[in-house]
Amino acid sequence: MTTRTLTSLGIGAALILAVLLGVGVPGSASAGAYKCEDRFLDDIDEMQLRAAALRVLPKSTHLDAVVPCRNPDSAHARISTKRVASIEGVQQWYEFTCSRESQPWRCDPPEFKQAITYSLKVGGVSRVVALSFGKEFSLSRAQSLSQKALEIYTDPTVRLPECEIGGVKRPDLVDLRNGELPASRYSRRRERKS
Repeated sequence: MTTRTLTSLGIGAALILAVLLGVGVPGSASAGAYKCEDRFLDDIDEMQLRAAALRVLPKSTHLDAVVPCRNPDSAHARISTKRVASIEGVQQWYEFTCSRESQPWRCDPPEFKQAITYSLKVGGVSRVVALSFGKEFSLSRAQSLSQKALEIYTDPTVRLPECEIGGVKRPDLVDLRNGELPASRYSRRRERKS
């Protein structure tokens, strides 16, 4: 069997597929892992953190989770806002981190997140898909790309054009199709309950 390298569509499809199947890295992990001496802040420090976090968010947004990590000479916090449902049923929220060496707290720009769970037919099989996407995608565009990604993944006859980077073919970017789709988190939960 010939291995084909993935094009940007193929790479994008593989990344979307990883997110669709719940095997991607959770958003909170993107903030990085910190060594923490303590997971709590004193009242004044937490008030300052929350005030700094609210300054970088739209006014109508409310904090949901503040996960601090304090050390003797610094502190960090992962922050997410309350999820709000759009008219289309898409859950929308922000995630970001704040940190300080001594004082004051400084927050990274918030990252807008969107997610929805819906049913999708692929190869005649209905699947529950958990779809996460950023603000640069509309719901219809994200659903269209997820449909294409799953079709590419499940159909080994789809031809992916060769990809050359700097004149050298990258054998590490291989076509990862031709396998069964992993069971979704939802089907594993149902199996455990049975």
